[in-house]
Amino acid sequence: MITSVGCELNLGMDINGQIRRSRLINWLAAAIVAILASYVPYDHALEGLAVPPLLISLTLAVVLLELIRRGGLRARLTWNSHGVDLVYAFRNRHINWHDINDIQVASSRINLITSAETVSWEFDQPWLLSKLSPRYARRADHHQQVLQEAMAAAHTVDLPTQAPMEVPADRSFWVYTLLILVVGLTPWFGSIIP
Repeated sequence: MITSVGCELNLGMDINGQIRRSRLINWLAAAIVAILASYVPYDHALEGLAVPPLLISLTLAVVLLELIRRGGLRARLTWNSHGVDLVYAFRNRHINWHDINDIQVASSRINLITSAETVSWEFDQPWLLSKLSPRYARRADHHQQVLQEAMAAAHTVDLPTQAPMEVPADRSFWVYTLLILVVGLTPWFGSIIP
């Protein structure tokens, strides 16, 4: 579900890690969106439109899949020896380790506290899964521990404070392969719905 790579220190004092949102939850949501987008043109509220059903389905699916891609599959929090990179839906942000005073994790929100502001990033922690699995519920504590260890390691050595932001490769565009499902299901829904 949510992956968290621990703090790794080697002789070069390289600190690397990453926390992502749940791929399983977001891919499941994307598949449901593709199926529902295929059905929408056959809803009785849209009967009078002179637009081809496949065009309606594809347009709706592209918009909703882009929201899932940006909000769930693209988003991540990564860190290295230079600081923390936060990848949000529509922007990226880099914070140097020496600017971070504290890291707090509450519920499903990671708060990086600097002297000027508190920067937040959210990960997936569904309530039901947390109740069913104590191990899953402890992920927030694990994230806080790993990030605090990385911050402590970065503060103990003299690391370069400015580095170009390295945005990890974004492979979330694969969510658009679900448009094949939309192309296949839209005519099928048209054939079974009177």
